[in-house]
Amino acid sequence: MKPSVFAFGVAALLMAGCSRPQALTNEEASLESGLPYDPLQWRVVASSIDPAQRTTSTLFGNDRAIEYARSELKQTYPAGSLLSLVTWELKEDPNWFGANIPGAVKTIEYVAVTSPRSGPLAYEYHRFEGAPLREVQAPETLVKARLDHILRQRPVYMPDAMASSISNSSQILASTNPSHE
Repeated sequence: MKPSVFAFGVAALLMAGCSRPQALTNEEASLESGLPYDPLQWRVVASSIDPAQRTTSTLFGNDRAIEYARSELKQTYPAGSLLSLVTWELKEDPNWFGANIPGAVKTIEYVAVTSPRSGPLAYEYHRFEGAPLREVQAPETLVKARLDHILRQRPVYMPDAMASSISNSSQILASTNPSHE
């Protein structure tokens, strides 16, 4: 009888020590609805980390922008390109010692490349910041600097097979979030 009491005690301790697994979805880093576009529906052009500012940024592009980014980079993005630079605060990953993950969204910047009937390409710039995210009017000097920063980012190299695999994963993840294009 003692072995069964011991087995029962061990089982009880194991059951008491078990807890529900922690959700692995980083809800804090998700984007709000009501934005002009959902950049998480697009593909990644480039990403960066700024350790001094404790931020991480990802530049997303629509299909037109990605097509350009994967080809020659001697000119500028063609008309119809849409880009979005999403910047998150960095925070420590509670599930992986020493790792950092995106925290709260700091800014979302959009650039639309348009082509007037005559003349050079035009760029529309929109900036959202704060909590909740609201569009802010940036001074012209900041707009020029941000356009230059966003349009000069070099794309990450990604073989086509890997790109389609990541794109499919993004589509699966995006299908779990209500969003719009």
